[in-house]
Amino acid sequence: AAAAEEERVVRKRLLDQSLVSRGEPPVKRLYRRYGEFCRAVQGGGAEEAAAAREEVLRELAVFDYLAERAGSVQAAHSSDGAQYAGEKEALDGAVERGEQEVLE
Repeated sequence: AAAAEEERVVRKRLLDQSLVSRGEPPVKRLYRRYGEFCRAVQGGGAEEAAAAREEVLRELAVFDYLAERAGSVQAAHSSDGAQYAGEKEALDGAVERGEQEVLE
């Protein structure tokens, strides 16, 4: 349940670009570049369409990188959470054993 919540938060941050400190969010940039590409293909010349294509591919690579980075951050957090849960369980067990010893 916690992992699903964390994934939801990371996806939201990726979409609204809380992970990016300045400039236009990558999703909006990609959308804008794709629109420019479509207009260039429909009404522009071959050179303009080729340049717009390169811009779309560049923005797509940036977006892919950011998604991969967000996935890596999520995996690290999940791993840390699992490690914490294991350590907490061990500590809780030690505390419980200590309380039992005191009561005996």
